[in-house]
Amino acid sequence: MHKPAVAQRLGWAFYLAASWTWCIGMFLPVILHKDFNNGAWLIFWLCNVSGATAFGFVIANAERSRAFVDANQKACALFSLVTMAFQAFFIGWAMTRMPGWLAAAPLLALLALWLGGSKDNAGLQTSAAAVWVLSIAAFAVYLLVSPQAQLVDTLMAEFSEFHPASLYALPILLFGFLLCPYLDITFHQVMQSSEGQGGRWSFALGFPLFFGVMLVFALAYRDEVAALLLGQTAGALANYLKGVLTFLILQAGFTWIVHARRLQASSLASSPWLLAVTLPVLVSILIGDIALPFGITINEALYRCFMAFYGIVAPAYVLLVAFNRQPVQKAIGIIAVLLALALLSVPMLLQSHQYLYLYALAVPVIVLLRFLPTRR
Repeated sequence: MHKPAVAQRLGWAFYLAASWTWCIGMFLPVILHKDFNNGAWLIFWLCNVSGATAFGFVIANAERSRAFVDANQKACALFSLVTMAFQAFFIGWAMTRMPGWLAAAPLLALLALWLGGSKDNAGLQTSAAAVWVLSIAAFAVYLLVSPQAQLVDTLMAEFSEFHPASLYALPILLFGFLLCPYLDITFHQVMQSSEGQGGRWSFALGFPLFFGVMLVFALAYRDEVAALLLGQTAGALANYLKGVLTFLILQAGFTWIVHARRLQASSLASSPWLLAVTLPVLVSILIGDIALPFGITINEALYRCFMAFYGIVAPAYVLLVAFNRQPVQKAIGIIAVLLALALLSVPMLLQSHQYLYLYALAVPVIVLLRFLPTRR
């Protein structure tokens, strides 16, 4: 039975919110606060929401979406495979903090979604709405039960105690969130499955509202999840934090599922690749808590390395190739990306405020290349 237009748009809005609630939206605010203090979450929210919403107005219809994906198939496939590996890695990390028997619950839910709830558009929309509602329930329980939940005060501090150092993160966040969405095949799925201007409505509703609330959840649990994942845990885990971990696993798992489904439907990746990108879960479980010489664990270091892909590599491709009528020479582009990664890596891995200005230099290295003349 054909759904009414309003129900279609609402269903895709839930789908966008759930598919884009990665381990970036759920955990990068924790890292940013650690590195930059108050104000970083606010910048993150604005860049993330505005960049994702803009996709629906730049890729304005199904024809433009199909043309983009056809012209950038390999890049879109790579983006999804890295994203799936990232989610698998993060799921393993979260599972190390869950009691063994309890970690099976969200995994069984994800298995059920894979087997029966994500095989067509209607199932994806329903599953996404269910995942979003469960996430909101976890948010409500956390606010009611956690003794550290001071959401209003924490939110106000982002404005009233804005730390100037957080502005160093602005170039990377803006660069990444404005350009990465164009390689996300789940975004293109929504645009290609929507009639007329319906896709725009789904993006305009899904990100500022449904997805935006998920980012507020990340602000609320920031300090407790920082202690949980970035520290060495000991003793019993509070029940409300079990709910937060379930939220992390469910949302990351749903993202993994929708990218896998889309890769299969588009024939952009074979089954062995889909299996391979689950292997990072073992890395984060088996060796992730080993401490490194510069004061962080392997898991945190790997998380930061994944973020370099979304902060520099993927957006550089979109800027220099996908949206460039005269793409830069491959060798020059690779050198520029490597230089930008080198600039980014010092403050990112060493967490050194002395080198925060390098965050602001990494992006111009790529952006200036976009406007240099190229040889035909």
